[in-house]
Amino acid sequence: MKPVAGVRTTQTHTINTIAKPDASGSFLRAVEASRTARTAAASDTRAADVASAADTADAYKAYLEKRFGPVTLRNVGRDRDSLEEAASHMRGNDVVIAPDIFDQMVNDPETAAYYEKKISYFFTNVIPEGTAFAASVGLDFQPCGVVVHPDGSVTYICGGGDPPEKAARIAKENREKQDKAIQRLRTFLAQSAEAAGERRDEWNRLAMQSAVSTGILSEAPPPPDTLFYHRFR
Repeated sequence: MKPVAGVRTTQTHTINTIAKPDASGSFLRAVEASRTARTAAASDTRAADVASAADTADAYKAYLEKRFGPVTLRNVGRDRDSLEEAASHMRGNDVVIAPDIFDQMVNDPETAAYYEKKISYFFTNVIPEGTAFAASVGLDFQPCGVVVHPDGSVTYICGGGDPPEKAARIAKENREKQDKAIQRLRTFLAQSAEAAGERRDEWNRLAMQSAVSTGILSEAPPPPDTLFYHRFR
């Protein structure tokens, strides 16, 4: 997925050791405990806090990516154009989170749990249910991803269409229909040209008869390829 101009993205960092969830199942609580231990041992508390916050954000993002898929931090509007643009960069399991919301998730386990549940629902419910329904009506379900907007709302982006084999068959039928339409048009144009030639010959014949009857021309036939210009007074 190529970053969009003006879009804030965060590269995935390789984490050799990621804090594991504690007994209560909270990843962030485990990270917080680790951060508190490091801060207590540090001589410069402020510097330790800054470094610890960055480590926590990177570790949490890595955790989300391992659990769900690619995570991008950027703001996406709720309007149709913004959602279409976001969908164009998704591959089915992408998660886009507004940076401010992500910061809240990093610093508040309850907020993190709330949005993780929203994101998880897309993978555990929306995709399997959408796939089953689409198959029941002869369509192909196409999931894109999840967007957490700056206002805290969540959008599941997905679509559908004809299965590949059906789409290929329809495309072939459309090409055949187009070819037949082109052939009919060519036949019509050829017939029209032929009819136009016959009308032109008939007009010349009538013009010749008129010229002979009025004495403008003798009854002798004109030489081949003669152009007639009739100017009646």
